[in-house]
Amino acid sequence: MNQLDTDLERLLRKMEVEQKLAEMNLQFAQNLEAIRALDENLYDEFRNYQPKTLRIEVDNEGLVNLRHIQTGDLAYNEDPRIQSGKQVDAFLRAPAPLVINGGHNNESSNPKYRFARMINRLQEDLGNPTLDFADFEKKPLPLLVVNGVGFGYHIELLIERLDIMGVVINDGSKDSFFASLFTIDWQRIIDYFRMRGRFMLVQFDKEPRPLISSIKGAISSAGAGHLGSLFYFSHIKSDMNNAFEDIFKREVGTLLEGAGFIEDEQVGLAHTVQNLIDAKPLLRSVGAVKDLPVFVIGNGPSLDNLLPYIKKNEAKAILISCGTTLSTLFKAGIKPDIHVEQERPYAIKQWLERGTTPDYRAGIKMIGLNTVHPETLGLFNDSYIIAKPNDIGTDFLRHIGIPDLMEAPFSNPTVVNFGFSVAVLLGFRNVTLLGADFGMHDADKHHATSSIQFDVAEREDSQRVNMLEVKGNLRDKVLTQYFLNIGRQNIEQFLIDLDGMTVMNPNDGAYIQGAVPVPEGQMKDLSAEIDKPLVCGEIFSEIFEVVSDATSVDSKTLKSGFLKPFFNLRKHLKLPPKKPAADEFFRIMVEQSQLVQSSHGGARLLLQGPVSVFAFFFARSCIWVDDEIAQYNYQLIRSCYNDYLSFGFGLMRDAPLALDDLKHDFETGKTY
Repeated sequence: MNQLDTDLERLLRKMEVEQKLAEMNLQFAQNLEAIRALDENLYDEFRNYQPKTLRIEVDNEGLVNLRHIQTGDLAYNEDPRIQSGKQVDAFLRAPAPLVINGGHNNESSNPKYRFARMINRLQEDLGNPTLDFADFEKKPLPLLVVNGVGFGYHIELLIERLDIMGVVINDGSKDSFFASLFTIDWQRIIDYFRMRGRFMLVQFDKEPRPLISSIKGAISSAGAGHLGSLFYFSHIKSDMNNAFEDIFKREVGTLLEGAGFIEDEQVGLAHTVQNLIDAKPLLRSVGAVKDLPVFVIGNGPSLDNLLPYIKKNEAKAILISCGTTLSTLFKAGIKPDIHVEQERPYAIKQWLERGTTPDYRAGIKMIGLNTVHPETLGLFNDSYIIAKPNDIGTDFLRHIGIPDLMEAPFSNPTVVNFGFSVAVLLGFRNVTLLGADFGMHDADKHHATSSIQFDVAEREDSQRVNMLEVKGNLRDKVLTQYFLNIGRQNIEQFLIDLDGMTVMNPNDGAYIQGAVPVPEGQMKDLSAEIDKPLVCGEIFSEIFEVVSDATSVDSKTLKSGFLKPFFNLRKHLKLPPKKPAADEFFRIMVEQSQLVQSSHGGARLLLQGPVSVFAFFFARSCIWVDDEIAQYNYQLIRSCYNDYLSFGFGLMRDAPLALDDLKHDFETGKTY
């Protein structure tokens, strides 16, 4: 080849590269408009975006790749289209759905809850049939989680080869997503998932747990049928992504846990109404910020060693006890100023009566969520309520016209979360968490040794189930469980939103980001005593107020007003007599889910759990099996669904204001 030929070839390659760059820039402009229509905030973020860790390169052959700016390594070790195609082929050859728990763990503790019994029996009847993926590319795929975007060629291939009903696209690197705006047609992807019965969620979560939380939120409106067959596709392999995948697959099985159901919501509504009738003052505003020290005291194992410190400084801080902690403090001769409860069962009253005395409780200000049993609040001569977020009782408070309703943020899932939320709402910004472990170094030591939990018979030792390791506060690692871990994360998220907050953590439990770890021996004694009755009296009189408009509420007015939208939904919640095709079923369930989600009057909270759970069972038991088994399973699910809805609507018609009356037998550990 002579010099002229060489120069000509170089010129042609340069022209090809310039043509490629022009095509990519045009695609970028088109994609910006596509995401603008989808999400204005996403558009604002990426229209002038400057990548920090990855940059796009086009070589002399016109081949695009991504290069890590810091290391110089390429993200793709071959043509990205070819590499993406190989990944998709491998995924389709061996599809493996993740396991989601569809059972309900409330059956043994709440035998009167029909939903728990029906769901557990349905799960047993359906069994675990062998799944057949021979027609994987022909049947609807309920939900696909794609972790990693890169150039996005795999996303285009997946929607070409599969019938995907729902997709969650996540990438912890916005640089990576930004690159895809130059290479694939996002308008086509968006349009695909806008079709009836489909949904798409785009996330930028670096950690798997926030992603799981986002999926749960999306599923609440799209319908939990998608969870019945959830698949995971990982695009870019790395140690970080592998760790992400391991945690995601381990914890995603809990996505349906905590799904509400009619009996539970009915009790919460009834307790709320009765608490208003009993003229329990309701939180109406946030207390003025104050720097007085507050102890939020949980019943974790670290409390044992911290009791002497609490006793020594009892007169120098406001003490807030949480749940069963009260009985531990009673034994130690320590009396809190405020006690908090968040659970609704009648049995909470029994635990308090067994673990304390009337004389001890006298003078303690009791704060409960609006759902707490009226008789639990009645054990204290000075009791108050705070609205619970995402709760039917709180919806009722809005319905009767309470303006500027204050809710308890981040008050779940543990009572310590509620105690911390109360401290913030009262205006305190100097908090020490004591016995708030959110983990343990010994699975047998899950509570303080003098806790009432160790005084009575337990149904079963469930403390060792599903343990996971997390970063420790005063040691490298500790053990924790799913709900304890969520509790820790909620406090961390709350602290991000709080300005001027000081939180001390002397517990030998889980590390809490945003709280200051303090070894037990380094805890400093407080200096000045506080006139605690005066301080608490002033705060409570300023921010709590009796709601006078609720004393005339009865079942009749409740059903004709607040619950009317709920009863109007009954005719829309039906399944066809014969099993529909999977894609048609998804469309039916999405429409039912969206109808429920858009409803008012408590209908959403009463029905979103049942609609979601039954849709889940269909997707899990009627798609990847032969037609005869699918037909049989569908009839089981449909019959159970209809029976439960008939029961639930009947309950709300006949006894909407019935209080919980389930009692605990301390000798046997059973309820009756």
